[in-house]
Amino acid sequence: MHNALHHADDHHTDAQDIRNMGGLRTKMPITFWTFLIYALAISGVPFTSGFLSKDEILAGAIAFGRLNGGWHWIIPIFGFFVAGLTAFYMFRLVILTFLGEHKDPHRFEAVRESPWVMTLPLIVFAVLSFFAFYSFNPIGASSGWFYQAVARPESVVPNAVAAATTETFTEALHDSHILGMLLSLTVAIAGIFAAFATYYWKKIDADAIATAPVIKYLYNFFLNKWYFDELYQAIFVNERISLRMHIAGFDNVIIDGIVNGVATWTLGITHGVKHTWEEGRAGSIFYLIVFALLSLFAGWQVARGCLAGSGSTLVMIECGLLGLGIAALSFFLFYVGAGGFDNKIVDGIVNLFAYFAGSFGLLARKLQTGKVQTYLAFALFGAMVFFLWFR
Repeated sequence: MHNALHHADDHHTDAQDIRNMGGLRTKMPITFWTFLIYALAISGVPFTSGFLSKDEILAGAIAFGRLNGGWHWIIPIFGFFVAGLTAFYMFRLVILTFLGEHKDPHRFEAVRESPWVMTLPLIVFAVLSFFAFYSFNPIGASSGWFYQAVARPESVVPNAVAAATTETFTEALHDSHILGMLLSLTVAIAGIFAAFATYYWKKIDADAIATAPVIKYLYNFFLNKWYFDELYQAIFVNERISLRMHIAGFDNVIIDGIVNGVATWTLGITHGVKHTWEEGRAGSIFYLIVFALLSLFAGWQVARGCLAGSGSTLVMIECGLLGLGIAALSFFLFYVGAGGFDNKIVDGIVNLFAYFAGSFGLLARKLQTGKVQTYLAFALFGAMVFFLWFR
């Protein structure tokens, strides 16, 4: 029991030492310090490249608002708001990642600094985040090479609204520089202070603020990225999906229906109704009715054409029988199909002629006895027939 308590006390002491040492800050010092420099730069803290760029951007937004007035002041207002928000969430990330307590001590023990193939680029970019690489003036980018290298347009607003020239805008930018720098530094410090007060000193309850009615809606609005994905889904994705479904439905019902219908009728004509009837298809009765009507219509047309105004009873009977024969033949064609008609009718007629030719050959073969007396008898018989016929 004593050993267990001693072990628990040692474990508590180790965990306390880890918290006191700063968590991941001590495990990954290079990553921590380089990331801190990046956070300072993107927050717009002086002596960093981020301060130079953000200072010029915000000062330019103030100058633009001064030159144009009205709703154009929304641009610098949003600019400073986003600058403060950026400082807040960047140092929220620093505090929660490097200064907070690790939730899993076992995983924390396995954390090590990254190899040089990763830390060397971090160090290089961290060094390049200082102001001296872009301007020797730590509070002004206008005297640096990078600012001079960026091409500026001849005007900053369209000619239709009385554009200000570059010289006018540069003068307004110079007048707004100090104000922009002070405001930029103020919102950066405020954002960093709010992050520490909320996530490090625990003076502000983030969960309580997030549940406030107005803040809750704003929190959800920003959490869902201004609902841009949902808006894009509703306007573009869903509409295209709906259009695709309509096109697919038209293709399946109309295009494929026509193609499959032609294929079905072609198959019916080729194999006949007998094929569908033997397979037990429900449409075979419909095909039988349609083909029967077509056959009767063909027979009626042939009979009417055969009569051609003749009123003779014999002619009417003959034409009627001819029409019935054509109707029966047509229905047989539809029933057995083109292949069946060829096998039964065409091949049947050819085979019939072949049968008669074979029978005649067999009969003639019996007459060929090879005896001269038989041939003389047939010749005499033929001469007598001709004599009696032509007498």
